[in-house]
Amino acid sequence: AGFSASASLLSLAWMIASYQKVLRDSREDKMPMSYQGAVVQILWHLFTIAARAIAFALFASVFQLYFGIFIVTHWCIMTFWIIQGETDFCMSKWEEIIYNMVVGIIYIFCWFNVKEGRSRYRMCIYYVITLSENAALTILWFLYYDRKITSDFDALILVCVVSSSFALG
Repeated sequence: AGFSASASLLSLAWMIASYQKVLRDSREDKMPMSYQGAVVQILWHLFTIAARAIAFALFASVFQLYFGIFIVTHWCIMTFWIIQGETDFCMSKWEEIIYNMVVGIIYIFCWFNVKEGRSRYRMCIYYVITLSENAALTILWFLYYDRKITSDFDALILVCVVSSSFALG
């Protein structure tokens, strides 16, 4: 299971970085992304998504119902944020709303730029929210985990893995 999850995570990070490279390389107004840049993108997404997935798994192991509520709430907030940003990828308003809802699902795990122009501030807001959520989920898990199953030392290691993975990303 660990190998499969790791392979899936690496594939996802690779796919996002490949998409970003192809998108950037296809634009005449942008400099092409180097392969070193693509590797940095892979590592960025690998570590941030890994931290997110581990924080989710830890929280869900203790708070199953609340995890579902958290995911739906996060998705709704992100979808409304994207809609408020007034993207313009689709022909009709309803198609655009559905597109924004799908991007809201992507935003559960990682940043994906959907609007032309400077994205630095939007990306910073997204990662501040993600950092806060990861910290809250991990802290809540740490306060309530089953000490019969997980030792205090192992729990501390897991908290360090979540924080260091996000920091490396």
